Amino acid sequence: MVVWHHRLGKTTAHFNEQASVDVELTDKICLQPYEEKVVRVNVALSSAQLVCFEPDIAECAKRAIASYKAILTVNKCSSNVLLFNRTSLPNTIRKGTKLGSIYFMSDQTNTHCLLDNKTEQLGMTSTNSELKPQANEVNAVIDKLTEHITNNQDRLDFLDILHQFRHTFDTSTATQAHITIHHTILTADARPTSVRPFYKTPQQREVLHKEVEKLLHDNVIRGSTSPWASPVILKKKPD
Repeated sequence: MVVWHHRLGKTTAHFNEQASVDVELTDKICLQPYEEKVVRVNVALSSAQLVCFEPDIAECAKRAIASYKAILTVNKCSSNVLLFNRTSLPNTIRKGTKLGSIYFMSDQTNTHCLLDNKTEQLGMTSTNSELKPQANEVNAVIDKLTEHITNNQDRLDFLDILHQFRHTFDTSTATQAHITIHHTILTADARPTSVRPFYKTPQQREVLHKEVEKLLHDNVIRGSTSPWASPVILKKKPD
């Protein structure tokens, strides 16, 4: 660790990599059934970058919550961690509850500035709220996947696993898979087929425009100037 002082200059000290600092909940919170939420925590450390958070498994199990290993940034004795309510009932966690500990990463140098009003504010970890699943719909899917398990303990264990990855079952927003395959059609010297477009009513053209804009917005398709246009067909869904 390198410590800077505006009058005394630079001082270098070595971290005890085995030392840990407790992480405690800043404010009392109430988690709804199977709710996942980013909460603010207190750390007995003024500031640090890239420290490892290790949840207290025993304490989390006692309070029927789950937290996860993460790399945190500490600013003014505060940071954020992710909590998950593992029960089907509202769960209140009191202020000051120990959620885990943080450890300094090995082979990592941290720089701190003391008594300097111009110290750069360090960022806090956050979670994109747009990725939060629609709780009721996701819970219904997960419950249906486990309804065939007759052993109650096995069902609860499986529910815990599924809820840790509940975002996988969220279909409220479009997602995009990243693969290495190049979707290219080799056309060689063949010329594009010239076909007159089918007639569409103004209402059909409006529907088609909206659907194409939605696909573009979700990065499912992309604009192209290729003469090999992709055909689009509007087909009414069966009742």
